[in-house]
Amino acid sequence: MYLKLWSTVATLKQLLPLGDEIGNCWMELGLALDLSEARVFNIEVDYNCNIQRGYAVLRKWKEQHGKNATMGRLAVALVGIGKTNIVHKLYGMCSS
Repeated sequence: MYLKLWSTVATLKQLLPLGDEIGNCWMELGLALDLSEARVFNIEVDYNCNIQRGYAVLRKWKEQHGKNATMGRLAVALVGIGKTNIVHKLYGMCSS
């Protein structure tokens, strides 16, 4: 199952519900996903609430990394910022 999680390319449909769970750590996650500081700053300016910002981080990451935007890479970034609870949700998405 870990290999499947690592290699599954994230879809916007999978990422959408995670915006809410990312909450206040959207900026940390954006930087952990290798978004530039400028891009993260633009997200802060362009979106009003943390749910929108969290989803925007995921969407920008997906756009920037394309086929390399895998659930495994997202899981590593989430663990790195202490959001292991969201990683458990990722496992569920990939196991169904």
